[in-house]
Amino acid sequence: MEGTGKKIGGFFAMLAVVAGILLLTGVIGPKTGSMAKILHGVGIGCVVVGAVVVLLVITIVIIAFATNKDDPDAELKAGANQVISDRKKQLSKLKSQASIMKMNVSSTQSKIKSLDARIELCEKNAEKYVAAGDDDNAKAEITKKQELAANRETLIKSRENYDNSLAEIQRAIDSLECEIAELGNRRDSAMTKMKIAKVNQNVAGMDDGSALDEDAFDKLDEKAQYEEDYAESMKELNRTSKY
Repeated sequence: MEGTGKKIGGFFAMLAVVAGILLLTGVIGPKTGSMAKILHGVGIGCVVVGAVVVLLVITIVIIAFATNKDDPDAELKAGANQVISDRKKQLSKLKSQASIMKMNVSSTQSKIKSLDARIELCEKNAEKYVAAGDDDNAKAEITKKQELAANRETLIKSRENYDNSLAEIQRAIDSLECEIAELGNRRDSAMTKMKIAKVNQNVAGMDDGSALDEDAFDKLDEKAQYEEDYAESMKELNRTSKY
């Protein structure tokens, strides 16, 4: 809200400067001709737009004030919601990282399977060359197999690292999801307690009012009883005076 107010204020200040320059140019510049009319018209337009912006700012401030007045706990609720929103953003980033890590695991596993197939082919070729008495090609296939096996070991280690990282990210996701749920429950519980407390306060106020009303009726009854007793006394006095 504060940042938006500054931006609107800056925009209005810029409009005021432009309007002033244009209006001043229209005053001290040429009094006739299309250019003077254009400058004057643009200056008035800037003034009108600036006035609209001022009214908009005033309206926003009044609405914000009225909202805060109607709900004095709005700032506290907004703070709690902001914390939960921040946690959800962190959760979204973690899930994106988990997706990338899963893709790396899948890609690495596919490369390992491809190497397994090539290693198996090298073994078959080596056996075939040995059976044919072609020692040079047999040695070449064995060397190639060893190189592929070394690459396979490297990929296996990479996959293990990806798996470990994915497990850590998943634990962080689970923990953050639990925290978000807990924060949401705490927020809802606190808001419920606040609502109940306000209702109880209103009920307490109504009880106080009822007590005052009851006191007023007691006084009225006492007054009526006094008047009634006074009237009976006067009657008794009149009867006595006749005798």
